[in-house]
Amino acid sequence: MDFIISFVVAAVLAGTPLLFGTLGEIMHERVGHLNLGVEGMMSIGALAGFMVGYQTDSFVLAIIASFIAGALCALIYALLTITLMANQTVSGLTLTIFGIGLTNFLGYHYLSLSEEGTLKLPKGITETMRSLEIPGLSDLPVIGPMLFSYNPFVYIGIVIAVILAVYYNKTK
Repeated sequence: MDFIISFVVAAVLAGTPLLFGTLGEIMHERVGHLNLGVEGMMSIGALAGFMVGYQTDSFVLAIIASFIAGALCALIYALLTITLMANQTVSGLTLTIFGIGLTNFLGYHYLSLSEEGTLKLPKGITETMRSLEIPGLSDLPVIGPMLFSYNPFVYIGIVIAVILAVYYNKTK
């Protein structure tokens, strides 16, 4: 039973960044664009956040850096596809390939600095992102860890998904 609980918790944690990317892409598609560069934008944002967090031990600066990096990637995509009228598919795939390549290239540098090939974030960041234990609910057998023991971003993603679902189903 512990394996199933751990599997569900890991799946939700691993799926949360995908949820944010999917929500952004759904909003993008509602205006008539297909952005195949989402994965590259997310990779570059994650890389920027990791680099800043690793260097500064500041969770807030890491989040700001990832937002800025993602926004700059979106600006590049918008410039290419809207202003210069470049093909959306080609621009998006190019951005994805570039983002993944850049992340692998620069990530290798940080991996070479690590002990035993394992990247570890500074303690200040990992403590900030620990799970929110909801008293009473987190202690429930089986369902407690699967529903009430995640970091804040999981709950924020779920709230945003519900708000967007209501918005898209109740408006034109």
